Amino acid sequence: MVKEILDNAIDRMKKTEAALIRELGSIRAGRANASLLDRIEVEYYGTSTPVNQLASITIPEGRMLLVTPYDKSSIGDIERAIYQSDLGINPANDGNVIRLVIPAIVGQFITLFKDTSLVSIIPLGDILGISRSVSQNP
Repeated sequence: MVKEILDNAIDRMKKTEAALIRELGSIRAGRANASLLDRIEVEYYGTSTPVNQLASITIPEGRMLLVTPYDKSSIGDIERAIYQSDLGINPANDGNVIRLVIPAIVGQFITLFKDTSLVSIIPLGDILGISRSVSQNP
């Protein structure tokens, strides 16, 4: 029984760690990171499709993302999806590519980091608490 509890706790902790890494990877930190666009879905021919499947995402400079659509007719849809997302970055479309300039970090980054960390730390505490209580009261 103790082995099952430990295995369950370890499994849940690994999932929580993976979620934290995914969340921290999507935080704007003043540097361009292609994973910022991982969660953005584009309505493409009636299907919700991730941006990274519709376009190549490159980083030509430290604070700029360049989104080059494989199909030029989808550039408007990609631009709209980025604009409507929660990134807070305004896309610049020149007809062939979309440029995203990442602003420098400000005080909101610290608050966002604390909130994201807490969201992952709380489940870890719950997992440990449940595991302790079950193992102490067999």
